[in-house]
Amino acid sequence: MWTQARDYFQSALDNKKKHYESLKYYGLSELKLGNLEQAEEAFDRGLDKARDLKADFEYCMGLLRMAQEDYQEADRSLRRALAQNNSVAEYHIALGDVNFFQGIPAL
Repeated sequence: MWTQARDYFQSALDNKKKHYESLKYYGLSELKLGNLEQAEEAFDRGLDKARDLKADFEYCMGLLRMAQEDYQEADRSLRRALAQNNSVAEYHIALGDVNFFQGIPAL
């Protein structure tokens, strides 16, 4: 169903290019499908353009870096997301996952 979701979000972006929430979910769909380059392009565009969703796109970039096994960069992205909005549980959970993969014990 990720392919269908990606197609729907692509269609939404074709109709309204500045709908950054659709861009976020389009990128996440690409990430789930294993299309890391397309996901990175979507997240980079969101980081450049979406002022209100910057923390979400930093979080998404952290997920992408985890998929690429670049845990130090994932850590940085997730910490930037938390600096902007530390009330989102998913950001904390993802940062815990990054620390686990790096072999850093939980506090």
